[in-house]
Amino acid sequence: MSFTTRSTILIFILVTILIVSAIYDVRNIEKKEGFKMKDPFAQLAKVGKFFKYLGDWFKWLGDIMKCSIETLIGLPNCIMFYLFDLFIGTIAMIIRMLTSFSPALVKARKTTWNIVTKIDNMVNKVAGIRFTQYPKSIIKKCYKCKNKKMPTMKI
Repeated sequence: MSFTTRSTILIFILVTILIVSAIYDVRNIEKKEGFKMKDPFAQLAKVGKFFKYLGDWFKWLGDIMKCSIETLIGLPNCIMFYLFDLFIGTIAMIIRMLTSFSPALVKARKTTWNIVTKIDNMVNKVAGIRFTQYPKSIIKKCYKCKNKKMPTMKI
């Protein structure tokens, strides 16, 4: 074994002993000295949590950017579906606004939607066609992005 290898092993062993004894002393300092000291390793754990949050945040941002690029690339093929959704959404918003003034109208709106959904389910069982949602192929092609929650930092 060369001198350099022996020296490296010896330094590694000494550093390990120093770290272990420092951890042991910090854990038992309260018993020895009679005062409470902040645990430096708890502070380091907070720094580690921050870097984990930062990594999660950049992953979330990357997912949002990837989804945005995929949507822009697929825009020419899906623009009609997006415009149709915008049109239907606007009509639904107007209907909700007009029916929100009376609990009886809200109940009628919900009952009407339940009837439409039941009819849609019956037509789907008989003919395999849905008129309240797009076919799976269109959903897969144009609506593949899912909303992901922004990560929260827990300290």
